[in-house]
Amino acid sequence: GTHEVHVHEALADELSRAKQHGEETVRVVAKKSTLAELELLLGEQNLFAQQKLVVIDQLHSLPKSARKTELIAYLSKQQERNVILCERKDLTKTELKKFPEAQVQHFPTSSTLFKWLDCLGDERSKKQALDYLQQAKAGDGAGFCFAMLARQTRLLLQAKDGGVIAGPPFVQNKLKNQSQRFSLPQLLGLHQELLQFDYQSKTSSTAISLEQQLDLLTLSL
Repeated sequence: GTHEVHVHEALADELSRAKQHGEETVRVVAKKSTLAELELLLGEQNLFAQQKLVVIDQLHSLPKSARKTELIAYLSKQQERNVILCERKDLTKTELKKFPEAQVQHFPTSSTLFKWLDCLGDERSKKQALDYLQQAKAGDGAGFCFAMLARQTRLLLQAKDGGVIAGPPFVQNKLKNQSQRFSLPQLLGLHQELLQFDYQSKTSSTAISLEQQLDLLTLSL
């Protein structure tokens, strides 16, 4: 799923469960793994016959290649194994069909969070933006909203500066249009403000809560 906080929480729960049951846990980053390494990892026996949980990060985010095809084909035949594929994106029906026995957990980001981000910089939509923000904080959490605001600010800076933005054309056009609502100094100032608040919150040197800061930023943009 795309909601990294919820993905992290769900994975932490699985790792905690495995630990409670005395299972060995191994975490693998897909982009650094080869087929031979996975075959060895899933085929080796623990000296004490200990159960093993293998977590593979972002297999489906690999660029299209023969290695990716091999890894997916191999893992699709290992579905009786205790394996978690941890993805940071939504998988298509075609991708999921290769793992018919898998238990799928989906953690999407709420649509209201993106509606809030899209409203930023539009004077006519401030009240609507605040309403969306309250819903997003309730559903996605203030911390994730803050992280997504930082991401949106970086993308708007790229768009404003004529940089290349990854993603489909409609996303690129939307960001370019939204960036026209701001001057470059405004976006740089917002970026600096986010950095400063992040530092202050981590060092407990601010009296303003994260929820309040998000409200204030939304009203100021």
